[in-house]
Amino acid sequence: LTTMSEKLKMLCRGYSQTKAFYSEASSIAPGTEPDCKAQSLNAANEQLLRSFCDRCKELGVEQVLFLRMPHRSILPAGEETFARIGAIAAEYGYDFVCLDKAFDEIGLDSDQDFYNDEHMNSLGMEKFTAYFGQWLCDHYDVGSCEHIPRICEEWDDCAAVTSQLLEVCKEKTLKNTGEVITEFKITPTS
Repeated sequence: LTTMSEKLKMLCRGYSQTKAFYSEASSIAPGTEPDCKAQSLNAANEQLLRSFCDRCKELGVEQVLFLRMPHRSILPAGEETFARIGAIAAEYGYDFVCLDKAFDEIGLDSDQDFYNDEHMNSLGMEKFTAYFGQWLCDHYDVGSCEHIPRICEEWDDCAAVTSQLLEVCKEKTLKNTGEVITEFKITPTS
């Protein structure tokens, strides 16, 4: 009933206050080896990337940033795959940045800051957000955008709700409760 009530509020409000937030309040057991995964840019996925870039160009989108988030997984062909993605993005005048293994630069701990090999927990999210926010400011002109007051109020509302949610997440993650936390619910995973 609570989830339904919250979703109805979101529908009436017209937006999600946390932009589809999801986290698990746990960390990886120290010393756990990361998964090794095969990954490549096959022909179908390359065509999808190119179609997306073509569509962006048709719409007049001047800047697109493709981003590979940090992961614990080991990708034997990762460097070649990401280099290929970067080259395709560059053909269209778009940017690609791979932060897959930028753990030291970001300040991430591969065990404490992830709840699985693919996703950061709230501790990792907080570190990454601070790092990436600064990275964006250093590489793009993000300060010149003006918004109408209603948009600024919505942004402030979202930031306040997200801050409260992150505090709950951090507390539960430090206790390693394993709960799934979203904008709408906090539930045990077991």
